[in-house]
Amino acid sequence: KSSATTRSAKKEVNPLAEIKFIPYSATPTNFEIFPDRVIMSTATKKDPTTIVIKNKEVVESFKANFEELWKKKIK
Repeated sequence: KSSATTRSAKKEVNPLAEIKFIPYSATPTNFEIFPDRVIMSTATKKDPTTIVIKNKEVVESFKANFEELWKKKIK
């Protein structure tokens, strides 16, 4: 199942981007990592939620997790 976000992330739309997707999971949560904050959001119809965390240690932790996931080969 793809959403507007996943469709816009396809290489045809963003030819300069390198994009990987984690196989579908049951969680509807999205993570966005910025230099000074992490934004977590859910896209559920019943109770959409956004959480912004402005904490350098949390940002570094999310970046480290991202780097480890990026290195993994997706089947």
